[in-house]
Amino acid sequence: MTDTLIPHILALDTAQEDCGAAILLADGSLFMHVEHVGSRLPMVRDLIHEAGIEKTDLGLIAFGEGPGSFTGLRVACGAAQGLAWALEVPVAQVSNLEALAEWLRETHLEAARPGTRIAVLNDARMHECYRQQVLCGVVAGARRCRGSPRAAGWSRIGCAGRCSDLSGAF
Repeated sequence: MTDTLIPHILALDTAQEDCGAAILLADGSLFMHVEHVGSRLPMVRDLIHEAGIEKTDLGLIAFGEGPGSFTGLRVACGAAQGLAWALEVPVAQVSNLEALAEWLRETHLEAARPGTRIAVLNDARMHECYRQQVLCGVVAGARRCRGSPRAAGWSRIGCAGRCSDLSGAF
């Protein structure tokens, strides 16, 4: 393990059709792989190699907690827990919808002031969408987006047409 305050983080996401893995290095470098099908662990192995680190350098394993596919969520959770247990590092769950809102804020709404609301939609199939409204604010001195305090934090809604046409954040 490296002697940095922020550990190298491996994140896994299998909530939707595409499966992704990313490594965020302590210096801010980001490495990502996205695949439609295939085995997750070889993708993680290749990503670790690409990042130029050893698996023992990882300090945190994160996974997308959904909402999303029932099986997909369990694949990411199980893989993250297994890797974290083997490497003796903590595991953390991340809301897929809050992560999408945070990405939008960082890439398209850098000037978003605290109090800005972002609505996020994701395809839930069968003419339904997952939705969440997040609020941009200041968390630990940095601007961040957080979901509503409701228990689930998101809801499933019906939508006309194909929800995949609407997926994203706006």
